[in-house]
Amino acid sequence: MSTPCKQCPCRRNSIPGYLGEKSFEPEEFIYPYLEINLKYVCHKLIDWEKDKLQIREQVDTAKVCSGFATMCKNANKLPKNRDSAEATTMAVKDHINIFSTINEFIQHHKLYEPNEETKKAMHDARSGTNCLDLSLKELNKSKKI
Repeated sequence: MSTPCKQCPCRRNSIPGYLGEKSFEPEEFIYPYLEINLKYVCHKLIDWEKDKLQIREQVDTAKVCSGFATMCKNANKLPKNRDSAEATTMAVKDHINIFSTINEFIQHHKLYEPNEETKKAMHDARSGTNCLDLSLKELNKSKKI
């Protein structure tokens, strides 16, 4: 099992609230990977600009995110997806760099409430009218809860 990348959302030092399309919705982001048979892959291995069928093919062959597997190992939580479950059993616990519980992950990514400008940018990105990558600077404009 490899080391989680520096941008992994499962890292304690990840950008709070930044989860791509599911930014500011951490429960909706994480629970499908735990409770439904969805494979949590490393975000760096997928070309998200492809069409849905091509993305699905990439996901089928991509490796499981090592940060997610480590977080699940830390939390003693076995995902329902076979590949994610296997990666979790092989992971080594790391409570220093990776969240120890799913709730820590959720609370970390709930720290920011998007302002109206950020909400509009996220909506535009979801609808495909503006493939905006929210930066740390834009997140800092958001007010803390």
